[in-house]
Amino acid sequence: MFDMGNPTGSSAPGICCNNHDEVVAQILSASENTRWVSEHMAELRQKYLHKFIAVHNGKIVASSEDQASFFRILRTKESKNLPMIAIEFITDENERWIL
Repeated sequence: MFDMGNPTGSSAPGICCNNHDEVVAQILSASENTRWVSEHMAELRQKYLHKFIAVHNGKIVASSEDQASFFRILRTKESKNLPMIAIEFITDENERWIL
């Protein structure tokens, strides 16, 4: 996972914990949030085109056109949920990003 407080991506808080069940729950939640984004992409394109969105428990918890303000909002508002949040930049259906 990417640690927004550490651009190198190392040791994101909340991911490494002593409880194996908690780690598994975080991974399953992150997967569910990612699936939700995929299943609702058509709707998301209508409302959030060219914006960053963050999804947790099937809800948009943050959105912004500006990447810096988007991550600032997430760090402030959703810091305890970061390992489980799906983050996506909503593009036009014909746009493809290869990272």
